[in-house]
Amino acid sequence: MKEIKVLEPVLLKEYDVHCANYLTYAQISQIVKAVANIDDWAERNTVTDMLILAHATDVDKKTLAEIGHEKLQMSGLIDDVKTTICNMYELETAIDQARSLEHNFSLVLKNLTPKITEWVSKLAESKKR
Repeated sequence: MKEIKVLEPVLLKEYDVHCANYLTYAQISQIVKAVANIDDWAERNTVTDMLILAHATDVDKKTLAEIGHEKLQMSGLIDDVKTTICNMYELETAIDQARSLEHNFSLVLKNLTPKITEWVSKLAESKKR
């Protein structure tokens, strides 16, 4: 087997910005945690885009904030970065999963189960008396 090498970031010449080829699972998880509970579509996508740029490019957060999402989007940079990232589908899947009814219902059940168990135990004890 040949030596495994990490791919070097791609230079997006039009913007003079280097972009990673992949987001790590830790980066994907951080983005998902930041956006999963945002209900407004535009706000969720804006935050997602800015976090993608922060994680995948060599542009510092201060510069990203100064330029602003709208200009970054209208310039085409956001789409070019997303196209460069090979595993964008994993981020989209992770966000969909975190916002899914099944996932959120399981969280509710997980949080309620101890309370229900305690309530049933107390009820059973009171009936014994």
